[in-house]
Amino acid sequence: MNLLDVSREVLGAGGYRTHAPSPTDNAFHFEDDALLGFVALHPDVPSILGKWREQQDAFLKSQARVLRDAPVKSWNVYSVFLTSAVCPPDLWQRFVTVEEDFSGTRKLTRHSLVTRDDVLRALYPLIPIQTVVTLSESDARERLRAQLELPTRALAELLGPGSAKTFADALEAEQ
Repeated sequence: MNLLDVSREVLGAGGYRTHAPSPTDNAFHFEDDALLGFVALHPDVPSILGKWREQQDAFLKSQARVLRDAPVKSWNVYSVFLTSAVCPPDLWQRFVTVEEDFSGTRKLTRHSLVTRDDVLRALYPLIPIQTVVTLSESDARERLRAQLELPTRALAELLGPGSAKTFADALEAEQ
C-alpha cells in the first residue's frame, strides 16, 4: 500500500484539492476553502523527528502569498507527518511533543500505518464527520414496532400497505 496515494484519496474524498509540489517528493499539499497543509511520508520516526521543522518552514515559505491573501487560512495550517514504521519506545515522548508544538502550523504525527483504515483514522481530524448507518427494511419496521405504543391494528395499518385513512380509522376504532 502506498501511504501517500491513500492519504491523497482520503483527503480528496473529504473535499480537499491536492497536488504534489514535486513528483519526486514523498509529500503533497492539500487545501479547501478554509484550511491548507501538507502531508509528508517518512521512512521512520527518527526521520520525522529530524526533518519536521525544516519541512514545515519550507511549506510556510512556499505558501506565504496564499496565507497573506487568505488570512482565515493562516489559523488553519496543518503539517501531517506519517510513517508505516513503529515508533520506538525511547522516541515516543519526542514524537508526541512534535504534535504539541503549535508554532507555525498545527501538526499531526502518526506511526504504524499499514492499512487504509489506519490512514483514515490518522486523518480523522481533517475530514468531515461521517456517520454510516445501515438498516434493512425489516430492521426499521421492527424498531418502529418496538418503539411505537399503538394498538395492534393501527400499528399493522401504519407499517403495512394501508393508507392514511385506514390508519386513522384503525386508531379511531381502538379508542
